[in-house]
Amino acid sequence: MKMNNKIITELTQKIFHGEYTYNREFKVITNAELESKLFRLDALNSVRKAVASTSCRTCKGCFTDLYRDLDGYFSNKDGDEVFLSLGCLWDTPWEWWRDTVLTPAPRTQPIQLRVENRERLRVIFSIYRACFPEQAMLWGVRADNDNNA
Repeated sequence: MKMNNKIITELTQKIFHGEYTYNREFKVITNAELESKLFRLDALNSVRKAVASTSCRTCKGCFTDLYRDLDGYFSNKDGDEVFLSLGCLWDTPWEWWRDTVLTPAPRTQPIQLRVENRERLRVIFSIYRACFPEQAMLWGVRADNDNNA
């Protein structure tokens, strides 16, 4: 009986601390975030590092698998649940992945935000941020000082 109490106590503590939760909410990338050049630059470089070992023909499958395995749901800025449309990923030509995401060196300039890229980038960045929040927490953030050292 002591063993069962110990297991229940440990599980209760994990639930209390948020390790096991059924209400994991992830925010979708907003238009303001997409408009930020620094945000797009940092996000794309993070995604690039994550999928660097894959081929340009399998990148869309990587993000589809991450979305499928995600434990939670996406919501907009109003808190309403939204579903990401993966059709924009599957309609993406493999050359776009090669020329945009799988570049040999990290980008120093952000990509242009075009109409055809907007939803594609929103889906990719939202899935990546939900799966790897530690890497995404500083996208678009720069030190605000004039110390050149």
